[in-house]
Formats: sequence, structure tokens, C-alpha cells
Amino acid sequence: MPLTDALLKYNRTEVNNALQPFKNGSEYNYPALLKIQDRLPQMAKRNFSETLAMVVIAISKAFEAMNLARPMNSDQIVELAETVLDSSTEDFLALEDVVLFLQGLVRGKYGPLYESMDIPKFMEKFSRKRESDQLSLRSKMPSHISIGSLRIITNDTSRRIQMVMTATLRQVLLIHQ
Repeated sequence: MPLTDALLKYNRTEVNNALQPFKNGSEYNYPALLKIQDRLPQMAKRNFSETLAMVVIAISKAFEAMNLARPMNSDQIVELAETVLDSSTEDFLALEDVVLFLQGLVRGKYGPLYESMDIPKFMEKFSRKRESDQLSLRSKMPSHISIGSLRIITNDTSRRIQMVMTATLRQVLLIHQ
């Protein structure tokens, strides 16, 4: 069952099954993730309401699994989902990227959450995950491609430029596979 169908029905087993091709044990299968053609910006452009609903469902179910003492309310979750969709254009996220992050968040992969979650805390952890993905993608870049020619900025002066470069790297890796 595709991830979109599993999310809309919210069947946790089917969601986990749909994510299996994108994982190598506890690590991400970047080549498989890079091959995903239908990305969140495209999905949102085609049907914003349905795409937003899938992200809201994924976030809601993840937060339910965390047993937070002070969870986000439904309005905050919708706002967070919109923030995720808005930021998805920076590095052309796939729905699978978001759901894998949420799965890791539930499992403590991105550090402890203690008792609460809010939009800034979520986005900070999500940003760190995305930056980690960027570093992993850079390390997997074919050796015959000049990093200098891609003008990758290695310090943190401009996150937006880094995210654009991540998207460029994804495209380059797809072409060279």
C-alpha cells in the first residue's frame, strides 16, 4: 500500500511497511529516497488540502505515540503541518522524508523531548535532521563531480542556500545513478 493511502486510513502497520524501502536498518536509504518523484511541493500544488491532511495525520499520530504531558493542540498541529509544507520547497522534501523523521522523533533518534512539543522545538529538530541529510548526501556525491563547481557553502551563513544546494545534489545524484 502506498504511503499516502496508509496515512489517509492511518494504519500504522501499513505506514511502517510503506517506509521499509527507504530504510537500511536504522539508517536512511538515500538512493531510494532520491528516486521519489512526487515531492511535497508538487503534491501541495496539486491538492493542498489532501497533502496538508496527510502531514497533519502523520504529525498527530507521532505525537500520540510520544505520550507528551503537554502536547500540541489541533490548531497548533495544523500550523506545524503548514510550516513543514512551506519549508518543503527549500530542499524538495518527500512525504517519506517527513514520516521517517517523525518515526525517528518518536523513537528518540533526535534527542529527548521531555514533556512538551511546540513548533520551534519541532522545526529545530527537523532542521538538524535535514542538515544531517545534506551532509550524508554530500559524502555520497560521485567523486568525479567537483564540489567547488557546485559552490556548496559549508558554514552556516545561509540555510536557504544550503537547502537549494541539497536539492541540486539530489538531482545530480539521480542523474549519475
